Amino acid sequence: MKSLNAQLYCNLKSYLGRSDSWNISIDYEGNLIVLTSTKEGSMYRHDLYHLKNDSTIHIKIPALKMTILTSAQPVGDNYLLVEALMEDEENDPRNAYVFNKEGSILNKYAFGDGVEDVQTTPEDDVWVSYFDQSDAGRLNCFNNGNKTFDFYYSIREKNRHVPPIDDCYAINVTPDCTNIYYYSDFPFLKINGENEFELFDDIPIQGSSAFAIHGYDVLFSQDYDAKPEVYLYALQEKKKITFKTLKPDGSILNYHQAAGRGTKLFLIEDTEVYLLDINHVKNFFL
Repeated sequence: MKSLNAQLYCNLKSYLGRSDSWNISIDYEGNLIVLTSTKEGSMYRHDLYHLKNDSTIHIKIPALKMTILTSAQPVGDNYLLVEALMEDEENDPRNAYVFNKEGSILNKYAFGDGVEDVQTTPEDDVWVSYFDQSDAGRLNCFNNGNKTFDFYYSIREKNRHVPPIDDCYAINVTPDCTNIYYYSDFPFLKINGENEFELFDDIPIQGSSAFAIHGYDVLFSQDYDAKPEVYLYALQEKKKITFKTLKPDGSILNYHQAAGRGTKLFLIEDTEVYLLDINHVKNFFL
């Protein structure tokens, strides 16, 4: 099998401290955002680290009662943090918080329960994907808290040949379009606007949780087998290349988590973050 060395991007150990849980996100420029959660009695304290260029923005989020925030994205000069699973939906359906860099709450929005991923754009559009327990649909877009796109009404209702989304496994919002890959049929959909899309069926990869993209070439993370592999797939030619992921020293990169945005695919093993760029991969193999 072919193999390729991934670049060591960073080690998260210094950011995680004694946190109970952590998540990573990627902004629209391809920079990493680390969000940690630490339980303090019935409250959860969060720290956000935005690894931007050669500097790190650190925001201390005030403790929130029974709220674990799992996604973080920039919106203008502020940050949007979202609670994936809501504990108190009946009393307050708002699960998206806008914080400034001093950690003060500026606004709250209701995005619905069961949030899988959140990705924002320079225009402050907020794309939200959902897993199968959600009551809010499977893919929505918001701007300033107002819904501007709903997968069912914008795409599916008028195009019954497009498979429904049971669980949106992966999303990658680029300047050109919003790309999604989803359960249960695992098609790949490029959304260009209201009722404007390109559908690619019969993707020979099932269960991937993240991907990088350039044009019509996609770099998928591991599938249901969870092997230390990634897959370069040409949507139009329907060609797939499988290769093992290696660390710079040549040892196997046994990553357990992945995140993709634009051309970048981040692979995480323990606290080490590695990077593959789809353009580098294409130049290496094609």
